[in-house]
Amino acid sequence: MKYLIVIYLFFVNFALFAQEKPLILLTDPNETVNLGKYVSFLEDKEGNLSIEQINSPEFQIKFNKSEMATLNFGMITDSYYWIKMEIKNQTFEGDWVLELPYSMFEIANWYKKDNGEWRLHKDGYALPQAEREMQTRLPAIRFNLEKDSTEIIYLKFKANTLACPLHIQNLKNYIVQQRWREMSFGAMQSIIAVIFCICIFLYFNTKKVTYLFFALSTASIFVFSIFYDGYWTAGYVNKQAQLNFISFLLYALAFFKVKDNFPKIYTFGKFILAYLIFSFVVVWFIPSNFGAIWGQINYTFVILPFIVYVIVCSLRQGNKEAKLYILGMSLQFILVMLEVILVNSGIDRPFLNFMHLGFFAEIIVFAFALANQSVNEQTKLQKEKQAARQENERLIREQNQVLEQKVSERTESLQVANEELAVINEELYQTQEEILAQRDALEQHTFQIQKSIEAAQIIQKAILPSKFKMVELFTEYFVLFKPKDIVSGDFWWTDQINESKYLVVADCTGHGVSGAMLTMIGSSLLDRIIQVLKIAEPAQILETLHKEIKISLRQERNKNSEGMDIAIVCWKEKNNACELTFAAAKRPLYYILNNKIEKIAGSRKHVGGLSKSTKSFETHQFSLPKNSTIYLSSDGFADQNDVKRAHFTEKRLIDLLESMQHLTLIEQKIRLKSELNQHMEKTEQRDDILLIGVKI
Repeated sequence: MKYLIVIYLFFVNFALFAQEKPLILLTDPNETVNLGKYVSFLEDKEGNLSIEQINSPEFQIKFNKSEMATLNFGMITDSYYWIKMEIKNQTFEGDWVLELPYSMFEIANWYKKDNGEWRLHKDGYALPQAEREMQTRLPAIRFNLEKDSTEIIYLKFKANTLACPLHIQNLKNYIVQQRWREMSFGAMQSIIAVIFCICIFLYFNTKKVTYLFFALSTASIFVFSIFYDGYWTAGYVNKQAQLNFISFLLYALAFFKVKDNFPKIYTFGKFILAYLIFSFVVVWFIPSNFGAIWGQINYTFVILPFIVYVIVCSLRQGNKEAKLYILGMSLQFILVMLEVILVNSGIDRPFLNFMHLGFFAEIIVFAFALANQSVNEQTKLQKEKQAARQENERLIREQNQVLEQKVSERTESLQVANEELAVINEELYQTQEEILAQRDALEQHTFQIQKSIEAAQIIQKAILPSKFKMVELFTEYFVLFKPKDIVSGDFWWTDQINESKYLVVADCTGHGVSGAMLTMIGSSLLDRIIQVLKIAEPAQILETLHKEIKISLRQERNKNSEGMDIAIVCWKEKNNACELTFAAAKRPLYYILNNKIEKIAGSRKHVGGLSKSTKSFETHQFSLPKNSTIYLSSDGFADQNDVKRAHFTEKRLIDLLESMQHLTLIEQKIRLKSELNQHMEKTEQRDDILLIGVKI
């Protein structure tokens, strides 16, 4: 057994020393060293290996020496990777920084020995910046190296795209480099922000949608750069890229006026836009690596061919700005490719990110193209205005010549006509004198009629219940009374007979003078029926009123059909309730029960007129709590139309009354008047309006 162990250890050591041991030598304190070819790596498919396992002989022999200037393990993988770095300092004792100058690392954990034990330094965009040991945008670790000392550092990482550039430099140079990076990035972003603000300002001033879409495109690039450079979570880069594609396509469609110039291409462009929106939604639900590949496919095989085709069609139409558009796209493509080459070749960029520079150059050139397009359009518009003005002047000159000829021809005929007009004017003068005399007589007659109607109004007001009587009978009430003309065909009547209180609302046939005369007859008959004849039941009151009106107007002989729609309600107080009796001719009663409007419809029978119906008026008896609210009305409110000839409607009136139960009756009246005035704005009142609400 002892010999087997010795043989095993021999082969293990042989395997370890058989591999070339990579070593990183620091010889120049001012040099930034790319570590791609000086490290070894190991794939951890499950991601569950510990630093102790990695540091054991079993896994040390599995490390592979890198042959790449920049480590790159592809894109579609869920594996973790371990990077081993053995660093020897031959310069001076001081602080050094090991940096991953790339923001796409979700997890970047550094392992370094402190006091003989491995210590974990967590990093990566999945970790909030405030919780990182070095609170920087990009993963980095700071450590001290004594002269001629050797340090072993492991890096375990997982990233969206597995390109893994590694740089080491002294702390002072790192700080200077970061400062230049921040300054250059901030300068470019500031210019982009200024262009965005200018485009938004121009859009609101010109309403030209091209400015809006260019502003959206610059904003998406602005945000993408912030994500890509690690200022915000880099995990959203692939999702933000889809927004870049959408805004880029929208700007191209607007810039080249595809909808107007190429309708068929525009239809296809809408399908592409819908597909890009679908892609933007999908990338939130798939792994980031797949999202990155999908984005590259969309740009390479969908957006770019479509834009190129649109540019070619525009060039054929003589669109000069298309050349500037090509220049902007070309600069962006060249500089982005240069960035990819530099990253993968391991060449350090002191402070300039060529991807950002590519987007910046594209925005600048596009801005010049848009400005040039606007200038050309303005110039073209001015030329068209100038041509139109010249054509208009030519037409005016020709028209003036024609008019002068016609004036000359007609002058002679006008002289003859003037003589004839002089005779006619004399005749008209005499006619005018006669008309003025007739007008004066008519005005005098109209004045007398107006005075008579105003006198009738005073008489009608006298027969209506006074405010003193209303206050005496009701603790709280409102009367919304709005005649169509000076006098009204609507009236109300109220009184208290013994313990019973009566409230009557009537809508007489017609309005104006004819309606007002009926109100006087109706009010007088109610006085006689209720106060003199002592008829108390509402249904009997209506029957008697029906007969009396027919007799008073001699309707059987004269064959006139005048009458009224009328509602009568009376009530007596008993303990904490009121016993109500209601009867009506074609008018309803509304009352509040449990904060809801309830309705009792009147009988389908008219009071007065030539109807031979023998049907009696229905009586409704029910009980309500004290201080309940009841409403009676004519049909004028519900039937009032607006400018579109739409009625206010009974349903809307009921809903309005129900919504106002938290208000006092006076406040309800104010609200009702406001709603009515708003409804009938810019139209005339079509009928008399009467609505009464009382608390019983």
